[in-house]
Amino acid sequence: MNVKLHPYTIERPTQQTPALVQRFLDGEFKESLNVLTVKIQPERFDTGQGMSYKNRLVIIKQGEEKPLYDSGMLTYRDGHCGSPDNWDLCYRKAGLLEFEGRLLLGIETGIDKVSIFALQPDEHKMRVIQLTVCDVKQIELDKRSAAGNENDLNYLRAHFRNTFNHGEQYPWTIGTSDFECDLGKGFLAYHNGRSRQGGEEWDKFIAIVVHDGRPYMSDPIPLDLRAHDTFYLCEVRGREVTGNHFKVGFVCRRYDSWAGNYTPTFVEFNLEM
Repeated sequence: MNVKLHPYTIERPTQQTPALVQRFLDGEFKESLNVLTVKIQPERFDTGQGMSYKNRLVIIKQGEEKPLYDSGMLTYRDGHCGSPDNWDLCYRKAGLLEFEGRLLLGIETGIDKVSIFALQPDEHKMRVIQLTVCDVKQIELDKRSAAGNENDLNYLRAHFRNTFNHGEQYPWTIGTSDFECDLGKGFLAYHNGRSRQGGEEWDKFIAIVVHDGRPYMSDPIPLDLRAHDTFYLCEVRGREVTGNHFKVGFVCRRYDSWAGNYTPTFVEFNLEM
């Protein structure tokens, strides 16, 4: 099987942190402002399978018992086996600010996302109107990517992870061992496919190569590999490189051990420009 290499484009992002979000990051939003206080109320309990974590956000007016705003109790980690986490519902930090005649609420969540809201009185309660939202972590990652050396394989690994994993858990496993062929040095990344009954299925992998000082990415290479349940990862067990011909063996292993399928599934291919 012949597999084509194509230029791997490294975009140099120019996204800037919104001004109100920067004010929040600089600490201008305060927990208490005049007669108002914003509070994050955490709650947790043991489900018997793990800890369940919840929180709620309330805005309270001094001297009044009923909150002017109440997000309701939100579960960001269920504590039951197989339940997904939603760290965007975890309130890490919140504050209030008066700015240009408006009362603002800023919230930072567990995925480093900052949202700014305008607060408007509405019959003994507050309405929240979203003004802006910013993925602070992604902006920082983009800045690092813009400053990186595209000839460096470790930089390319980090860039690939930040670009294609999108913060999800294990959509791509990125190989830690370099290879060297006639076209240059590189590494492999394996796509973890979709979760199906009977296990996680790996349907493809790709090669990243630095050739003549420029990064290239291969077309997807088919891989027919299936684990026994959803707690497996993909791993290379055996690799031969002759010129630009590859013979690569893949196995499934548990995330915490080598238990699993020890018989490698071999794929042979030739890289070409």
